[in-house]
Amino acid sequence: MSRDDERRSELAYRERSVGEREHRVTGRESDADSRDAVADQREVELEQRFTEADLRDRAARDRATAAERRDRLIDRRQESSDAREQDADLRDAAADERERRADERDQAADQREIDMETRPWGER
Repeated sequence: MSRDDERRSELAYRERSVGEREHRVTGRESDADSRDAVADQREVELEQRFTEADLRDRAARDRATAAERRDRLIDRRQESSDAREQDADLRDAAADERERRADERDQAADQREIDMETRPWGER
């Protein structure tokens, strides 16, 4: 073999070696890129799950807050109803008291009339 042939053969060998190394490096980079892409996808999925969980938690808190508001409203309405009932009871008691006093006055007037009728004419 001539010197040029040897040199060409060596250059061809080196080019193949460099190409194979580049192919291996490129393959490793491709594998690393694939792993990174998978990891990125998993991270996105986890973030999505956390976001969904946060939304569910927020919805549950909103429902609990709404239930508490409804309960407070019901309590206020009940208190208002109780107060109206108590006011009505007080008005009824006051009316009963006025009626009792009127009855007492009527009885006292009736008794005075009876007393006047049963007295002798000179004491009237």
